Amino acid sequence: MDAGGERPRKRYKVYDFYISTWSVLSLYGAGMLKQVKTELQKYRIDIVGIQEVIWRGSGVLGAGNFILMYIGNESNTFETDYLINRKYIQTIMNF
Repeated sequence: MDAGGERPRKRYKVYDFYISTWSVLSLYGAGMLKQVKTELQKYRIDIVGIQEVIWRGSGVLGAGNFILMYIGNESNTFETDYLINRKYIQTIMNF
Protein backbone atom coordinates (compact mmCIF):
# COMPACT_ATOMS: atom_id res chain seq x y z
CA MET A 1 0.00 0.00 0.00
CA ASP A 2 1.14 3.55 -0.64
CA ALA A 3 1.26 6.36 1.93
CA GLY A 4 -2.39 7.28 1.28
CA GLY A 5 -3.60 3.80 2.24
CA GLU A 6 -4.57 2.86 -1.32
CA ARG A 7 -3.35 -0.19 -3.11
CA PRO A 8 -1.12 0.46 -6.12
CA ARG A 9 -2.96 0.20 -9.40
CA LYS A 10 -2.31 -2.80 -11.59
CA ARG A 11 -0.17 -1.92 -14.59
CA TYR A 12 -1.10 -3.37 -17.94
CA LYS A 13 1.38 -4.31 -20.60
CA VAL A 14 1.50 -1.81 -23.46
CA TYR A 15 1.60 -3.23 -26.97
CA ASP A 16 3.13 -1.43 -29.90
CA PHE A 17 1.30 -1.33 -33.19
CA TYR A 18 1.90 0.66 -36.33
CA ILE A 19 -0.64 2.76 -38.22
CA SER A 20 -0.17 4.20 -41.69
CA THR A 21 -2.00 5.61 -44.71
CA TRP A 22 -1.48 4.66 -48.32
CA SER A 23 -2.88 5.86 -51.64
CA VAL A 24 -3.05 2.72 -53.75
CA LEU A 25 -4.76 4.19 -56.86
CA SER A 26 -7.19 1.22 -56.95
CA LEU A 27 -7.20 -2.34 -55.72
CA TYR A 28 -9.21 -3.31 -58.77
CA GLY A 29 -6.45 -5.18 -60.61
CA ALA A 30 -5.68 -8.86 -60.08
CA GLY A 31 -3.22 -9.42 -57.25
CA MET A 32 -3.29 -5.83 -55.98
CA LEU A 33 -4.63 -6.71 -52.52
CA LYS A 34 -1.99 -9.43 -52.15
CA GLN A 35 0.73 -6.93 -53.07
CA VAL A 36 -0.51 -4.44 -50.47
CA LYS A 37 -0.60 -7.17 -47.78
CA THR A 38 2.98 -8.16 -48.64
CA GLU A 39 4.15 -4.58 -48.17
CA LEU A 40 2.29 -4.24 -44.87
CA GLN A 41 3.95 -7.37 -43.54
CA LYS A 42 7.35 -6.22 -44.80
CA TYR A 43 7.10 -2.93 -42.87
CA ARG A 44 5.18 -4.47 -39.93
CA ILE A 45 2.20 -2.14 -40.36
CA ASP A 46 -0.87 -3.32 -38.44
CA ILE A 47 -3.55 -0.82 -39.45
CA VAL A 48 -3.62 1.17 -42.68
CA GLY A 49 -6.08 3.66 -44.11
CA ILE A 50 -6.15 3.02 -47.84
CA GLN A 51 -7.25 5.81 -50.16
CA GLU A 52 -8.62 5.43 -53.68
CA VAL A 53 -9.62 1.76 -53.53
CA ILE A 54 -12.48 2.41 -56.00
CA TRP A 55 -14.67 -0.62 -55.21
CA ARG A 56 -18.45 -0.57 -55.46
CA GLY A 57 -20.59 -1.62 -52.52
CA SER A 58 -19.41 -2.14 -48.98
CA GLY A 59 -18.36 -5.03 -46.81
CA VAL A 60 -15.73 -6.82 -44.82
CA LEU A 61 -13.33 -9.13 -46.61
CA GLY A 62 -10.95 -11.58 -44.98
CA ALA A 63 -7.49 -11.34 -46.52
CA GLY A 64 -5.05 -13.68 -44.78
CA ASN A 65 -3.82 -12.06 -41.56
CA PHE A 66 -5.80 -8.92 -42.39
CA ILE A 67 -9.40 -7.79 -42.63
CA LEU A 68 -10.37 -5.26 -45.32
CA MET A 69 -13.25 -2.99 -44.33
CA TYR A 70 -14.48 -1.09 -47.36
CA ILE A 71 -17.31 1.29 -48.16
CA GLY A 72 -17.78 2.17 -51.79
CA ASN A 73 -20.57 3.75 -53.78
CA GLU A 74 -22.09 3.52 -57.23
CA SER A 75 -20.31 6.59 -58.62
CA ASN A 76 -16.79 5.13 -58.07
CA THR A 77 -15.66 8.19 -56.16
CA PHE A 78 -12.52 7.85 -54.11
CA GLU A 79 -13.07 6.66 -50.58
CA THR A 80 -10.89 5.60 -47.64
CA ASP A 81 -11.01 1.99 -46.53
CA TYR A 82 -9.11 0.16 -43.81
CA LEU A 83 -6.91 -2.91 -43.80
CA ILE A 84 -6.49 -4.15 -40.23
CA ASN A 85 -4.41 -6.95 -38.79
CA ARG A 86 -6.75 -9.63 -37.42
CA LYS A 87 -5.18 -9.48 -33.95
CA TYR A 88 -6.58 -5.94 -33.49
CA ILE A 89 -10.12 -6.47 -34.81
CA GLN A 90 -11.70 -7.10 -31.37
CA THR A 91 -9.96 -4.07 -29.92
CA ILE A 92 -11.23 -1.84 -32.71
CA MET A 93 -14.75 -3.27 -32.65
CA ASN A 94 -14.93 -2.72 -28.86
CA PHE A 95 -13.80 0.91 -29.22
